[in-house]
Amino acid sequence: NFDTALSLKDNYVGVGAGGRIVYGKAAHLKAFEQLGWGFKSFRPVEGTSLLRIFNGTTAIKTDIVDVIFSSPKGDLSYKVIRTDTFIKQNGKWFYVMGQGTNYQTDEEMAEDINRHLVK
Repeated sequence: NFDTALSLKDNYVGVGAGGRIVYGKAAHLKAFEQLGWGFKSFRPVEGTSLLRIFNGTTAIKTDIVDVIFSSPKGDLSYKVIRTDTFIKQNGKWFYVMGQGTNYQTDEEMAEDINRHLVK
């Protein structure tokens, strides 16, 4: 669930795995509402999380997550690589940017590349 106490309210950017960009919580929620989607679960894959802190004021967290959305046609499951950026202001960390990218194994990537090669 999106915790507004840990964000800069509408001063954040989100980019979804499909490439859709949103600016702020209202746009984020509207994008899902338009699709009729909702978050069902979000589970980080064990051993994939990495948190780096720079100069004590900027943090970048990456991990691979299994996400399940509810939709009008049933549940949708995705494996996504997440990158989230936080800044520290007045002693508190705030979420300012997130990006999700569809996860592919090396084999899936090779299949994708081969499908799109001009022969």
